[in-house]
Amino acid sequence: MFVGMIKKCTITIVLSSWAVISFAQGNKIEKVLDYWAEIKNYQCECTYSFDFPFQFEFQATTTVGRSQQEQDIGFYYDIRYIKTEKNESQVSEFAVYNGAACYHSFKGEITQITRKEKPEAFKDKEFEASTGKGVAPAVHKSPSLFPHMLFEVEKEFKNDTLKYEVKKDTVINNTHCFHFQLKQKIIVKDIYIDSNSLLPVLYSAYVESDRGNQTRIASYSNFRLINQVPNGYFKEKNLLPGNWEAMKRKPRKQKDFIGKPAANWALPMLEGDSIALSQLKGKVVLLEFTATWCGYCWEAAVVMNNLHKHLKENKDIVLLSIFSSDVDNKELIEKFAQKHKIENTILYNASHVGKEYEVLGYPTFFIVGKDGVIVGHYKGFSKDLGDKVEKELLELAG
Repeated sequence: MFVGMIKKCTITIVLSSWAVISFAQGNKIEKVLDYWAEIKNYQCECTYSFDFPFQFEFQATTTVGRSQQEQDIGFYYDIRYIKTEKNESQVSEFAVYNGAACYHSFKGEITQITRKEKPEAFKDKEFEASTGKGVAPAVHKSPSLFPHMLFEVEKEFKNDTLKYEVKKDTVINNTHCFHFQLKQKIIVKDIYIDSNSLLPVLYSAYVESDRGNQTRIASYSNFRLINQVPNGYFKEKNLLPGNWEAMKRKPRKQKDFIGKPAANWALPMLEGDSIALSQLKGKVVLLEFTATWCGYCWEAAVVMNNLHKHLKENKDIVLLSIFSSDVDNKELIEKFAQKHKIENTILYNASHVGKEYEVLGYPTFFIVGKDGVIVGHYKGFSKDLGDKVEKELLELAG
């Protein structure tokens, strides 16, 4: 039986054509891959959680299709965020991908990205930072559970550079499981496969790095193999709300801050009382909007430390790090500051200030002149950022 749009707290994955388990000769991984090669559509339920940089858990219903027919390729997530201290109530969102476009909802708005308009968004992007090389996933791979779907695990099993080790069989939730483990430089992944059905039961990943340790867990249940995905199942008219066009997110043109007076604020300091921007009139002020969980903010912390070292004797320049993310509390910020040995002034409880300055990503920098007018605005991180900002600060300070 095909399960359509299941509006409940679970994950469903849809893939086409029935498969009969046939234990070919070879090791356990080969047996699993032989079986998975025959699967085109399936559904399951999943609970996903991680513990860093903050506690996060959700359940989702996901439908995923893999077929030679373009119209049968796609996925559908119905995501229910679990009630926590951060999420005071359960919130339901969705994401849809059908090969030609990707849609996702957030707080009553729907964002649409089409392959025709933004082909680059549908390709993985490699990047290199001081911490090493990485890959930014394509837009349709962005939902948090995507890396843990069966077909992504299948790619890892087939990747010759990733050597999974067959561990001793174990029992999870009364289910006898094969256990496969992958050890890389900073990550250990464990995948548990039902030895009878050959379908995933549990995926866990433990990451240990200087940015902090993280455990990610995805547990699966109620797999249903699907013979045929209904024609057009992943089309927007089937999975999106009937009024989705009215809910479509309107493009937002960000304010041009250059030449405008900087909005005043008063914020608590991590060490000390509070400070207001108006108190700093007559000085050149660098505002760094940052977050503990942002990878590039770790690199920005190095830049801020260098700026502090070079400019601390200049009484006309003030460096401020502002933590405006809702996620960051005082304890997390203190750990971040200690780890990175941050010496400039740190401000927090600044969510409202981030909104006032339309901070959409981290890190973001503003330079405020002696007259209180914004004269510099930098979004994101670049290798030459520190040199550019230092030069501008010194010129303005005179």
